[in-house]
Amino acid sequence: MSNVSDCDDIDPEIRSKHIDEIYTLMYIEFGWVALLCILSWLYFPAKPPTPPSASAEVKRKDFIPGAKSLAVSKQFWLPALCYSICVGFYNVWESQIDTIFQNTMGVNQETTGRIGAYANIAGAAGGIIFSR
Repeated sequence: MSNVSDCDDIDPEIRSKHIDEIYTLMYIEFGWVALLCILSWLYFPAKPPTPPSASAEVKRKDFIPGAKSLAVSKQFWLPALCYSICVGFYNVWESQIDTIFQNTMGVNQETTGRIGAYANIAGAAGGIIFSR
């Protein structure tokens, strides 16, 4: 097994040569990356010639008027509240599952990891079933 102190045994001339070769490699890699970056800046336009989707053509609202319209929209708040109640409470509990089980029941990390994985699978399956 080699130690860091083994590097002191290398001839200073050879060590200097290796360091110079590493720097040369790094400069070559930097040059290629800089060249590709400059070419991408020159080639890519500010926007595509045609919109990528039909919704990309729609005129967007500014942020403040859009936020105000969402704040008074029942169609926004109903799913937002349902999601936040169901998923929000669950995620808060799940983020502390290891601490809760280890401190109260002495359950190890591997078991709590499995419980969390099974809970996520059950949540995904339940979401698919209820979404139908």
